[in-house]
Amino acid sequence: VMFSKLPILIETSTEPIISLADAFRFLRIYTSVEDIETHPEKETVQLLLNAAISAAETVLNFDIRIRTWEYAGYDFETLLIQKFPFRNILSVMYTTPEDVEVEFESYEVIRLSNDTAKIVFSGDFPEVKEASNAIRVQFETGFVILPNDINLAILLILSKYYDDRSNGKHSFPSAAENLLRPHRKRNF
Repeated sequence: VMFSKLPILIETSTEPIISLADAFRFLRIYTSVEDIETHPEKETVQLLLNAAISAAETVLNFDIRIRTWEYAGYDFETLLIQKFPFRNILSVMYTTPEDVEVEFESYEVIRLSNDTAKIVFSGDFPEVKEASNAIRVQFETGFVILPNDINLAILLILSKYYDDRSNGKHSFPSAAENLLRPHRKRNF
């Protein structure tokens, strides 16, 4: 195997996929957008919203938030990326025997499906450092704009968490589960 079997998570975007203003409106906490920053429930709603997003990602079995991943390898071979929803390649970098980082630009991305892309390297391959991470491919997964039913499911989960926060029991709302089920990715 020329590349690692599993990519390493490099970064999760801090950009909100559901705004606090939308969360406040859905929870019927009426305040102006300007006053959300100082609202006493802001931290609680943000914490519960993050938990609702994580719960939805667990059910869906894929990334909702934009995440940066990296495969590492030691040879320019065709790389198959299977991570849903695949967005794009950010960079292909290699390390020379002299420990210099260089961007490699001679490759083609072939999207095979929403969750699979193939990177085919071409051209003259440079000499690389003898290391298991001499070649690194960074790519993104996740949504910029959520599908409406996933967005609604997250808000329903948030509402359940918010309403039940005093007893600590967070059962999953069946309506949210029904909205997420058609999108669920199964591992085979």
